[in-house]
Amino acid sequence: MACLFTLYQLLEAFLLWAPNIANQLMELLQAGGGRGLTLCQIIAAELDNDEDYVACSVNSTAMWLLLATCALHSVVTVLISWVVDAAGRRNMSIGITLACGVAGVLVNLVPDAVGSALMFLTFTTAVVVLGFYVAITVSLFPTHLRSMAVATTMLGTRVMSVGFLQLVNYLLAHACELGFYVCSALFASSALVLALLPDDRRQPARVDAPAGEHYSSRPEH
Repeated sequence: MACLFTLYQLLEAFLLWAPNIANQLMELLQAGGGRGLTLCQIIAAELDNDEDYVACSVNSTAMWLLLATCALHSVVTVLISWVVDAAGRRNMSIGITLACGVAGVLVNLVPDAVGSALMFLTFTTAVVVLGFYVAITVSLFPTHLRSMAVATTMLGTRVMSVGFLQLVNYLLAHACELGFYVCSALFASSALVLALLPDDRRQPARVDAPAGEHYSSRPEH
């Protein structure tokens, strides 16, 4: 599970680039360009700043696009919650990571600004699997160890996220295509790790001892 949380940090690092990507995309499209470009070419494009340009500013249309992206993630989460009981947390996670990993690879292969951006949007939708990862981790441990297991795993991944942020930042600035290929392939391969875990639909419900009751292994006479 620590491996899954580690791979998830790669996705969070890309999410931090979403405002910059959305702003660059809308500026290019409003200027009449951007067609025939992939997302990495958009990131690398240098815009001619006008007199009204403000450093660290975000295009208003790009801001609405980011809000719509967050709303989409919420809608996907609600839709998934309706079918997760039938499909299972593990199987849902496998399907999402595979689909979003493939979309991340297609970011470099779709020669259109809008199409490449839609692939990136699909790639970032994998953020919803964090809840599945936490739920799967909780179910693997007995009750008295669950809090420690989840806290330790999340602490380790948050610490490692600092390094992943710097890695993704360097890759997007100097080797954008390679960054998307490697990170998307790693994220999609996490489905193999998930496939090694037991199917939660077939696991019997764990019955814990009521509070205040203790069971002894010694036979009764």
